[in-house]
Amino acid sequence: ENRELYAYALENAKHFEASKVVAEEEGLRRSKVFYQIQNSRWRTIIIDRLKIHLPYILSALGRSEFAVGNIEIQLTASNDGDFFRMHADANTELAAIVSREITYVYYFSKEPRPFSGGGLVIYPSSPDPSNYETIRSLRKIEPRNNRLVAFRSNQLHELDLVSSPTRKFEDSRFTVNGWLHPAR
Repeated sequence: ENRELYAYALENAKHFEASKVVAEEEGLRRSKVFYQIQNSRWRTIIIDRLKIHLPYILSALGRSEFAVGNIEIQLTASNDGDFFRMHADANTELAAIVSREITYVYYFSKEPRPFSGGGLVIYPSSPDPSNYETIRSLRKIEPRNNRLVAFRSNQLHELDLVSSPTRKFEDSRFTVNGWLHPAR
C-alpha cells in the first residue's frame, strides 16, 4: 500500500495545488495539496488504518476514547523550500477548525529519502524560545517513510524547512494528513 500510495501521488502530480490555511495568514505555509484524495479509495484505506490504531493513539495522548465524527484528509507534497510555521490545527476563534481533536500525519516518500529537513517539531503547551526548558522539551520527529504520527490538534507544531536539491516532484516529502473530529 505504501508504494501504491506513492504511485498514486505521482499519477496525480498535475492536480496538486498551492496549499492554503483556514486563517489565511500570509507566509505561514508553502507546499502543494491534493484535496481529491477525499474521493478516492485511499480515504477509506487511511481511515480504516486510523481506526485500528485509534485506541493506542488516544491512550498514548492521555485522551479518553470518543466517537469519531468527521475525518478530514488531504495529500500534501513538500518540496525544496517548503515549510509550515508554528501553528495549532484547532483554534477556538475559527469555526471551521474548532472541533478538530486529533491531527494525524502519515509520511511516505521515495527510498532512499531524496530530501532533507521536513521534520515535525512539536512544542510544549506554552513555548518560550528564550527559555531553556522550552527548547529542551521540543520534540522533533523525522519524516520517515511509512510512519504515522498523531497528536492533539491544539498542540503547537511546525514543519521544518524542506530541502530537495533536485526539485523534482517525485523527490518531495509526501504526507496524508488530516484531523479527527468527535461525533456531535
